Amino acid sequence: MSTENQLPHWDLTPYFPSLSSDEFKAAYQDVLSQIAALTERFDRYQIGATSDSSITDETVKVYEEVAKAFDTLGLVNNLVTAYVYGYISTDTTNELAQGIASELRGQSVALQTLAVRWVAWLGSIDTDTLKAKSSLASLYAYPLEQAKIGAQHQMSSAEEELAAQLSLSGTAAWGRLHSDITSQLTVPMGDDKKPMAMVRVLSSDADPQVRRDAYEAELATWPTVALPLAAAMNGIKHETNVLATRRGWADPLDEAVWHNGIDRATLEAMLAAAQAAFPDFRRYMQAKAKLLGYDGGLHWFDMFAPVGAESASGRGALPRSLLQHTLTLSHLALETLQGVRSQKTGLMLSHVPVKRAVLSAWGPSQVRVAFFRTTIQALMPLAPLHTSLAMATTTSVLSIVRQRLPAHR
Repeated sequence: MSTENQLPHWDLTPYFPSLSSDEFKAAYQDVLSQIAALTERFDRYQIGATSDSSITDETVKVYEEVAKAFDTLGLVNNLVTAYVYGYISTDTTNELAQGIASELRGQSVALQTLAVRWVAWLGSIDTDTLKAKSSLASLYAYPLEQAKIGAQHQMSSAEEELAAQLSLSGTAAWGRLHSDITSQLTVPMGDDKKPMAMVRVLSSDADPQVRRDAYEAELATWPTVALPLAAAMNGIKHETNVLATRRGWADPLDEAVWHNGIDRATLEAMLAAAQAAFPDFRRYMQAKAKLLGYDGGLHWFDMFAPVGAESASGRGALPRSLLQHTLTLSHLALETLQGVRSQKTGLMLSHVPVKRAVLSAWGPSQVRVAFFRTTIQALMPLAPLHTSLAMATTTSVLSIVRQRLPAHR
């Protein structure tokens, strides 16, 4: 059996029987019908930038009708899109899934155009009065605040529509190229070839020679695709920089933090907390190196090496005390993140995978790693910034960790 046939795939049958099933086709058609109906509403109510900022009963009616329609469309569209991605995420060579995904990307242009018009309209009306008159608007206070900022950074409606259409052959195309190449890349290891994702998993293998061989094989393979990956990243960043400038952002990072619901001050504070705690992580790495028998520091290929009893037997059961401490760390992460949200930074989190973080811990000396992973998973919705934010959130509670947890050696 080939390596590819051994790779895992998602069981998506709880949602639809298959991509070619009548159930999925009906849901897909529902998405198209709702987009058409929403477009008709936008045209009928002339949704877009307006010089009339007053809030009448009709304004409230229009807002609530369109907001509910957006929500309804979002539910089915997200389900259909995620279902198709479930196939592509494990097999980018699936032609049927890729074809449907391409069609969905085409439909996304219409949604992007409607979203631009919606933000422009919300940015030009009196949203404070709208929130006072509409209970639905008061529930969506934060998105309304974000829309006010977004409206200040829009090009003309014609330019925004053109940017959305060109994105299919711009950032979206470059992103797909990058994703397809990296997901299909195979790494020669001995007489076999393994997918890059599988090689990366070997970084936590119990055998130090396996870890080293995987690391060296990975480093030797990436240069073979350096040219297309560099072109993809350059294409994406060039478009990002050009559009950020045209939309009036002083820096592309300002647009990125706005999209992620925070501001520069919050980001800088979190990065500063991370930098202040780097010595703690370095001491951990140095201690781990000694535990693994090295005096000159930790090798990169041993960064995720299991330690203790598990270094000889692979992953095993965690001691009850460590399990409890990891749960405590996870709850600390959630408390911290919810605190950030309560300060109106806009960070929105739900379903923090505490149990998964516990099960992913590899040994007593890696209690911080388990916590770090919990935070990363909780921050995954913040894609462009999730690595920095995860590190920052982790380090921001280290002082609390020291107070609440006994030392582990």
